[in-house]
Amino acid sequence: MSRPVPRIQDELCLHCTTCHAQKVCRVRALVRIEPDDAPFLDSARCNGCLRCILACPTRVIREPGTELLTDAPSG
Repeated sequence: MSRPVPRIQDELCLHCTTCHAQKVCRVRALVRIEPDDAPFLDSARCNGCLRCILACPTRVIREPGTELLTDAPSG
C-alpha cells in the first residue's frame, strides 16, 4: 500500500541555507539542484514517512489533502 507523498510549495520556500527537511529524509527523496534552490520531492523515492513536514521550520511542505498556505511564512 502506498503512503501519501507530501507537496512542497516552492514559491513560498525561504531557501534556507540548510534544508532541515532534506537532512531528515532517510531515503533522500528531497533534492536540491543548486544550494539556493528550493528542494523538490522525488516521489519515486519518497516512502511517505512525512518527517520532512515536521522538520521544515517554515511549514511549506504539506501533507496531501491539507490546505495550502497562501502567504509566505514568517521565520
